[in-house]
Amino acid sequence: MVKAYVSVGSNIEREKNVAAALERMKAEFGELESSRTWETTAVGFEGEPFYNLVVAFETE
Repeated sequence: MVKAYVSVGSNIEREKNVAAALERMKAEFGELESSRTWETTAVGFEGEPFYNLVVAFETE
């Protein structure tokens, strides 16, 4: 097994999209570990703030 790390972020319907991404990853890979969620400003363009976090899971 290999430990994989995935960055997750969204600035459009942030809560809904981050939750959906976590649900899909959990369904595919099982138990997840995650960092806290950070709110960050958009960089390089004008837009709504992002929610960002990192998720870790075991995979083959």
